[in-house]
Amino acid sequence: MTSEANCHPFAHQRFMWMHNGVVSSFSLIKRRLINRLSDYTFSLLQGTTDSEHCFVLYLQCFFELRNKASGRTDSYALDDGEEADPEMLRDAMLNVIQLINQWLEEAEVSERSLMNFAGTATNPHSRRHMAINRSIHPSIDLTQG
Repeated sequence: MTSEANCHPFAHQRFMWMHNGVVSSFSLIKRRLINRLSDYTFSLLQGTTDSEHCFVLYLQCFFELRNKASGRTDSYALDDGEEADPEMLRDAMLNVIQLINQWLEEAEVSERSLMNFAGTATNPHSRRHMAINRSIHPSIDLTQG
């Protein structure tokens, strides 16, 4: 179904996400993915695509890592002035890929999936700062498939 809710990039707070590819037989693992989400990240779903579902799973994985490292519980927002740790962004994306591959294996899906994900999380003001000072911009791009 074509709708704005199903179009890239997907965004939430300072996070943006794109997916050029497909999770094969997504309908066979969709329930597993949804069950992995908190009530908050589940409430972010607006569309029906595998890409958006992977994005909210990414947010779930990122905030779980961030909360564990900081001793927080159930926090799903970056604080004012807080930048996303690039290693946590990477680890969250790797977790997404690992979970999807695990669920595809459990569902006995033999088709190949292409998970070409790109994500970022930054303060919009730091993008301007990055352009002027060439500082590191926390983003990640991983491909599997």
